[in-house]
Amino acid sequence: MRVIMRLFLIAVILMMTGACASIRTANEASEIHKQAVRAFESACYYEAIELSTRAIEAGGLSHDDLSAAYTNRGSAKRRIKDFLSSMHDLNKAIELNPQNEVAYYKRGNSKADLGNLRGSIEDYDKAIEIDPYYSNAYYNRAISNYEMGQMNGVVEDLSKAIELTPRLVDAYIYRGNVKEKLGDRKGAIEDYDKAIEINPEPEEINPWNSFWVYYNRGVLKNKKGDFSSAIVELNKAIEIDGRFAKAYLERGFSKAKIGDMIGAVRDIEKGKTLDPEAANSFLHKLELSY
Repeated sequence: MRVIMRLFLIAVILMMTGACASIRTANEASEIHKQAVRAFESACYYEAIELSTRAIEAGGLSHDDLSAAYTNRGSAKRRIKDFLSSMHDLNKAIELNPQNEVAYYKRGNSKADLGNLRGSIEDYDKAIEIDPYYSNAYYNRAISNYEMGQMNGVVEDLSKAIELTPRLVDAYIYRGNVKEKLGDRKGAIEDYDKAIEINPEPEEINPWNSFWVYYNRGVLKNKKGDFSSAIVELNKAIEIDGRFAKAYLERGFSKAKIGDMIGAVRDIEKGKTLDPEAANSFLHKLELSY
């Protein structure tokens, strides 16, 4: 009887030891995963990949946490342009947790990077189905549809993204671009104005997007006949990026309209130097547009 009790106690101790080891493993994996997420958020993508791999290989993560670890690693791989490997990780994340809306969204981004716009839209659709308040999914779905030439729903998706995230500057900029293409110049100007109102300093916006805000406002003001204001906008655009030929050409046109012929010639020559083909095309369109 004493021998049996001793064996029973040994078995219990071994079970408890194994359980404690499992808990330690799970806690360690969870902590590594948290470090991986912080690394990604700090734009340390190679570190995020290495830490996510360690978390995955450590074992002990729940299905949902393991899915999140694959999502984080896939997201980091996309940032270093390893798109195919990113897709592999995001597929695995979705396999582990079919309700992982972030994985669908991130996979949609990778598909768009690879030129599979239709596939990206399907993933954004799924992300929105799971989380109807996912503003970035609406925003990126709008971009994919626009790039496919499918204009139906683009403004609506951008408007929804803005409704959910009112300070989403990029959405105002892109919606302004779309409205301009659709002939809604007034609406386009309003959206560009709102983007500047939210972030009045160019350095507070993505510099390239900031350039397009000022450039597009300058173009629209030229079309409205407000040439002096157009020059102000185009000056700001050129200050941000002085390599875009059309900004000089538009400003040259504005200057010609207010009688500054020396400045106009100087800008048009600069535009020709930067991009002769664009300059010839622009000058031809002037005859048709203005």
